[in-house]
Amino acid sequence: MSEGEARTMELVEPVSMSIVQQQEHAALDVQVSTAKAYPRSIQEFQSDLESWCTLNQETADECFFAKPVDGKKILGPSIRFGELVQAAYKNLTTDAKVIGEEDGHVIVEATCRDMERNIASRSQVRRSILTKAGKRYPQHLVELTINAGMAIARRNVIFQTVPKALWKPLWNKALATAKGDMATFETRRGEILQALKENGVDMKNMSAFLGGKEPKDIDATDLILLRQRLTSIQEHEMTPEAAFPAPTKPDPETAKASVTAAGEALKKAGETGAPSAEEPERDPETNEIIPDNI
Repeated sequence: MSEGEARTMELVEPVSMSIVQQQEHAALDVQVSTAKAYPRSIQEFQSDLESWCTLNQETADECFFAKPVDGKKILGPSIRFGELVQAAYKNLTTDAKVIGEEDGHVIVEATCRDMERNIASRSQVRRSILTKAGKRYPQHLVELTINAGMAIARRNVIFQTVPKALWKPLWNKALATAKGDMATFETRRGEILQALKENGVDMKNMSAFLGGKEPKDIDATDLILLRQRLTSIQEHEMTPEAAFPAPTKPDPETAKASVTAAGEALKKAGETGAPSAEEPERDPETNEIIPDNI
């Protein structure tokens, strides 16, 4: 081998890992070793999670996200419940970051790693940062949108990693705690309505958000929905205006078309016989039937 060839071979030798990469690998090795040394107990997980999520009604309220869909209320496990699941399950790490911006949307990504079982889940969430007029949000609203997207992505990966069969029964117990009893309901309703006012929520918009309900008509499920929105406002994930938008006036032509379509449907039903039983409401994420008493 000539001297020139030897010099060339020296130049193409693989470059060793950077100091940062070495530190990351070392930290990962420590986490895995610790997880193996202190494995989780399913019994302890369920015991801890139950005691935490049913600690009191305020904590239980935060275990749900609630959103109105076609005039109905959809409930699901929230990021706060996900945080309790992560802490009780042990040996999980999560992180979230902004991937980029595309077509008026920010894209965020979250990862959850189970150090004990050597599995990982990843989820991407797209959130619009444009107004209805197509203009970009002000920077503070962009940051709020990013924070909300990261929370959703982290929630998704936690529940992708931890088996549903382990946490769903405890989530149901949190729901029962959140509803409380009639002895405390009036007090809780007054406290939440007062907190909404203090945080800048327009009560007329709140009423419209609940389908035109007056405060005296608010039920237990409505209260969970209001608590969830209040928490989002207090933690700066949503503005009062975004949480409870002002109702929009219906377009006259659209309303007329809807009335005509409804009339034709009723006429057709009368000609063909009684309509079939209504399809039960289902959770859009799990496709499970939602009981009427939720």
